[in-house]
Amino acid sequence: MPYLIDGNNLLGLRPEVLAKDPGIRGRLVKQLSAFARARRTSVVIVFDGEPDEDGLRGDMTLGGVRVIFSGRTSDADTRILKILDDAKDPAGFTLVTTDRVLGDRARQRRARCVTSLKFRRTLEDLAPAGAGEDAPLSPDEVAEWETWFESHDP
Repeated sequence: MPYLIDGNNLLGLRPEVLAKDPGIRGRLVKQLSAFARARRTSVVIVFDGEPDEDGLRGDMTLGGVRVIFSGRTSDADTRILKILDDAKDPAGFTLVTTDRVLGDRARQRRARCVTSLKFRRTLEDLAPAGAGEDAPLSPDEVAEWETWFESHDP
């Protein structure tokens, strides 16, 4: 069952937090990649706004995690609902958010919902204190990460 994640909601980000720690989104994507590998699932994470200095691009895939930014003219909630509307089986998705309105709208589309707090605990239980970072990557995942690192080499 693929996971659809309200990214800034999961991080609890406010603009002032993001300004102090621009790499926080990239670190979350790495955690989600380990989660996707361990659970043999896929993840789509949608962030509000534009990419920042963490090296993530507007629409990219890394290790089973698709990263989407809403852009300046939209928001994550709108993009998430469009993904569910366009899906052949929206009931196959698990939405991660604590936004009640978004959760209600996703449930109307038959998606399952999990709170950000509960999902955060799942991530922490899966890989406490950096565990699992040495899990083997598939050749495709290695190629994805190599491409990403090459494009961010100073």
